[in-house]
Amino acid sequence: MTITPVTKSGNNQYFIWELTDIPLPKVLDVIVEESEWVPYSNYTVLEHDSKRFVADKFDPIIIDPLFKYLNYVISSRQDYNISTVWPFVDNKNFLDAIWGTQIIKDQSDFNMAPHIDNNYMFATCIINLQDNEENTTEYFKDEEGKELIYKSPGKKGTGVLHVNSPFLWHSAYNKSKQDRIVLINNLNIAAVIRNGYAV
Repeated sequence: MTITPVTKSGNNQYFIWELTDIPLPKVLDVIVEESEWVPYSNYTVLEHDSKRFVADKFDPIIIDPLFKYLNYVISSRQDYNISTVWPFVDNKNFLDAIWGTQIIKDQSDFNMAPHIDNNYMFATCIINLQDNEENTTEYFKDEEGKELIYKSPGKKGTGVLHVNSPFLWHSAYNKSKQDRIVLINNLNIAAVIRNGYAV
């Protein structure tokens, strides 16, 4: 897997990496093919677009080694000055933190407006499980989504990783006629602080 910082090294606002050549287990293709798709609203108390669904046959342990590696990447690489937002990150105390992971299907015309993640969320990683060329994640400097920082790749086996910050406006959408199918992975602050054990 290749991990490339997207914004200027050393910055203290926009912590984004592009991921390419991600080693995806072949069983993920089977899960996507055979799963029933359950409304995402069944899994969250937050309001979400009704065009988002979750695969019901996915066991996150399948991709656990990948996210153990990403924990190491976040804690050891010095591309960005993450400690300005998360001062405890230098302690490297979250190498065993467990990510919450789901396979998501966003139907045509799905739209998530620019937003900032809440402070419960430490990091997010989005991985394409198929070619999603017109269906992507974008990062902005502003709430209106006028100043684009970065647009994530759409090819299968690519993705984007970001560490949350109060400056990182981002959106997701599906402007195509096909479903957008991605692995969405969130690392919450409870898992980070407790080094693996979310509350």
